Amino acid sequence: MASEQFKVGDKIRVIGYRPGKYPPGYVDDMGTEELFKSLVGRRYTIRGFDDFGHIELHPKRNHVVWIEADLVKLVSASR
Repeated sequence: MASEQFKVGDKIRVIGYRPGKYPPGYVDDMGTEELFKSLVGRRYTIRGFDDFGHIELHPKRNHVVWIEADLVKLVSASR
């Protein structure tokens, strides 16, 4: 589980993302795919964890995303 490897306040780098799986004909008009692509290579502070162990990030003002722990790398641990 992510909370065993990472802690709130740790600095991480997003190293990948998983493309969304949409039904035929679906258009991602909310920009979800682009938002997740934009995370790759950038550093963020872990803000929390959900019930499934996904890492909570706040990449932009008024945006909250959850990402799997295997898609991030620890940059520096919180004190």
